Amino acid sequence: MENHFRPGQGSVLFSLFEEDGVLMSDLAARTSLAASSVTQIVSQMETAGLAKRTRDPEDGRAVRVHLTPLARRLEPRCQALNHRMRGLLEAGMSDAEV
Repeated sequence: MENHFRPGQGSVLFSLFEEDGVLMSDLAARTSLAASSVTQIVSQMETAGLAKRTRDPEDGRAVRVHLTPLARRLEPRCQALNHRMRGLLEAGMSDAEV
């Protein structure tokens, strides 16, 4: 799994797990990242075979991002790792502190 992912891709990846095929501009807003950062991350994900970009059929200027079958196969492992990391980070914290 570590061969497919690079630092900084997590917010984009998990946003696409929640809703696939979103516009690049919406992806930037959802992740609170600059559009240029999202473009760079999506390019890295395309190179790794995790995402692909397509033109929006209704607005040819807009670009949508879709996860590939490889990314979908890796999703359960990503979700499990995320759950484990949250558990470690939140250990010993109250709900208010979290």
